[in-house]
Amino acid sequence: MVFNNPLDPDASRTNLTIRRVFSTLLSGPGDICFDGEKIWKAGAGGSIGAFDTESGTTIRSFVLTPVTGIAFLDRRLYLCDEENQIHVFDPLSGVLITRISTSRIYPRLLAARDNDLLLFDSRSESIFSLNPESGEITRQFQLSGLATGGMEFFEGSLLIADAASDTLYRFAPDGTVIDVFRSPLTGLTGVCKDDRGYVYLMGLDGQVAKVTLP
Repeated sequence: MVFNNPLDPDASRTNLTIRRVFSTLLSGPGDICFDGEKIWKAGAGGSIGAFDTESGTTIRSFVLTPVTGIAFLDRRLYLCDEENQIHVFDPLSGVLITRISTSRIYPRLLAARDNDLLLFDSRSESIFSLNPESGEITRQFQLSGLATGGMEFFEGSLLIADAASDTLYRFAPDGTVIDVFRSPLTGLTGVCKDDRGYVYLMGLDGQVAKVTLP
């Protein structure tokens, strides 16, 4: 079913299946990403941490740079915060590897997609793709009217969390809304998936919900 009005989520929201809910010591604004073993949390205050997907225990923590967007690709952490560049870090040492210029794009959120990155540009309210090797940037689709609180590539589609309504949207590659889900958490600030297809939602208070999509 395709929903034609993403700005009216109460009209057609579906409940997610909750597998478990747990808490972490990491909290506040900032998206999350999965590196194959643990979940990383971006921090607006500059602290970047990783926690266990079962216990919520903090595994690693660095003070790097204030960011809201985070992605893991090719064993590297990509971070952004509405500047026209992306910071690339070694997740083991916390050492800055390089910075990638995004020209006139000011990404606030990131998501890894196969061999490239998806960016949400807060100025144009659009989704772009970025090839980290060539630096080539391609516009994907317009996204407006959502208080974007997290973004993740999921089975050929794009999951975007709306912080204003605690709603999770699923978009097709052309920007069509495929599904609209009701979040079990309030203060939604992040979304990611693991390698088994489970989706993790994170709230501002550090609560995490492990869910499956119907």
